[in-house]
Amino acid sequence: MIVEMDSLIAGRYQIINTLGKGGFGETFLARDTHLPSQRLIVIKRLRQVNSNHNVSADVISDLFQKEAQVLEELGQNCPQIPTLYAYFVENNQFYLVQEYIEGTSLADLGIINSSQCRNILTSLLQTLQFIHSQKIIHRDIKPENIIIRHRDGVPILIDFGAVKETMGTVALSSGSMVSSVVVGTKGFMPPEQSTGRTVYSSDLYALALTMIYSLTGKYPIEFPSNSLNGQLEWTNYVPDIDPQLQEVLSRASKIDLSQRYATAKEMLQDLCLSEIQTVAVIPQGREIPDKLPLHSPRNSNSEINSPTVAIPVDYNSMSGTPTPVQPNIKPEIKPVNNPVYSQENSPSHPVTKPKNFSQPISQPSYSSDTYTQENYQKNNWIPLVISAIIAGVLVSAGFLITEYIQQTQAQLAQIEQEKAETEARLAQEQKMREEEAQRRAEAEKQRQQAELERIRAEQLRRQAEVESQNNAITTDISNPENMVNTGDSADNQTDATSVDNAENTTPNTTNTLNADSAVSALQEFYNLVSQKNYDRARQFFANPNNLDPSFFNQFAQVTVEELKVVNQNENLITLEGKNTYLYKDGTKQKEKRNFTIEMIDGNLKLTNSAFLEVLDKRK
Repeated sequence: MIVEMDSLIAGRYQIINTLGKGGFGETFLARDTHLPSQRLIVIKRLRQVNSNHNVSADVISDLFQKEAQVLEELGQNCPQIPTLYAYFVENNQFYLVQEYIEGTSLADLGIINSSQCRNILTSLLQTLQFIHSQKIIHRDIKPENIIIRHRDGVPILIDFGAVKETMGTVALSSGSMVSSVVVGTKGFMPPEQSTGRTVYSSDLYALALTMIYSLTGKYPIEFPSNSLNGQLEWTNYVPDIDPQLQEVLSRASKIDLSQRYATAKEMLQDLCLSEIQTVAVIPQGREIPDKLPLHSPRNSNSEINSPTVAIPVDYNSMSGTPTPVQPNIKPEIKPVNNPVYSQENSPSHPVTKPKNFSQPISQPSYSSDTYTQENYQKNNWIPLVISAIIAGVLVSAGFLITEYIQQTQAQLAQIEQEKAETEARLAQEQKMREEEAQRRAEAEKQRQQAELERIRAEQLRRQAEVESQNNAITTDISNPENMVNTGDSADNQTDATSVDNAENTTPNTTNTLNADSAVSALQEFYNLVSQKNYDRARQFFANPNNLDPSFFNQFAQVTVEELKVVNQNENLITLEGKNTYLYKDGTKQKEKRNFTIEMIDGNLKLTNSAFLEVLDKRK
């Protein structure tokens, strides 16, 4: 179904242009004509992918309604998801009407720096944390589906894949309903999603590769991959990236699902803990020196009690209020070696001890064990055995991982090939349909053009013939009353068969030139023409040879009516009226003409006739 621009959907939404097309349907930018503001909206039109798999339209409609309700709840409760205004089914097509987000997608934004990446990633992880808490998986996160809103710079997540998955529902022999399509985008879709086992971590994988694209400007297929584990080697393309941000993105984009972040909350915590501050702690049993070296100054008022740790913030996507989150990571506190100061390096002035340490911490006593050469040799084999076991385990694990990766890559390659073949076939069919529609439209356009040209040529030919014929007519109508056809067939046969007698028959003449005599003369002339009595009709011509019977033979009858005087003096009179040409096939055409009649040698003569316009075309 082709939607023309400026057409209305559901009698309400006026299409402005097409935003995109795909295997599941089209997306349009439209205007809501039922609102005073005429606000812009986005309409997604979806179609059933497998209409021949024993799944009724009612089943698809029910599934579509459930997914639409999910989108409505998400849009109402999260400001970073477009609002769903309406949904409906029309002509077996499924429609979603959503909020139009005016902004720039990450696909069009260009390369960003680490700071911008961190801000966008933090915001989107909060959004995913809310979505996953509702037991929803996006399924199609990619640069094109993240829009940076112009008015506030907030990243908006669009185009959820669950509705598309509904369009591919098929019925199994057991009666259960499953989706036959894999929703996602090549390169951003993790291996488990390609096999239909999508989990929350699948969204984190796609989000990580999306942010890597924004940092490098390269799609995942443009990066080399590690031959052993299949991981993308992208870090060399961002030499100045924040190391902790790099670590977070690398873990989120792991091929192995078990090595990836399990939840958005876990990934957000690692991202927020990237600036942990660690301070030195004096270990127990060491004595604080009375004097400190000048090259290691400290604030005498500082307290050395515990390290300072950056606490991550969990942003509530509903209210936007930051809430502290207790990290599960215990900071590692390493003891600081007690420096040894020589007299030469001692400062020239004493440094006061911190108030927290009023007395020196006592030095603990340490016992030492003395090992003989025999004991050392006896226990030396233990590390060797442990090392051998660890090496064997690592080698075995390496083989297993390599085999698993190869199998996964082979399955992924087969799925991608089948998907590419299906997309190519659908694209070819769509192209053929569009070409056929274009050919039909072009043929119809040419036919209409040819018809217009034919009508125009017919009008020009008729105009030229009529003007040529009428310009040649000069009719002697001195006494038209005696020449009116009485309907006597004998007289008509005599006039038609005897040219000499017709030429010798001269109508009564009159010396009067007035409107009545001119009108009667014109009507008499057209009566003779309609009767095909061309011999008598020639008497009205100044030059009888100017009458062409072949022109009038194409008509069954020619009449003149509604005559009126438009100009008159003592020598001539000009009339204006309508000619009706009745064709033999029953069609007719009406034209407006004028006629000039003069008194010549005592007889009324038609000296000029001019075509003015076509009143009714032939029909």
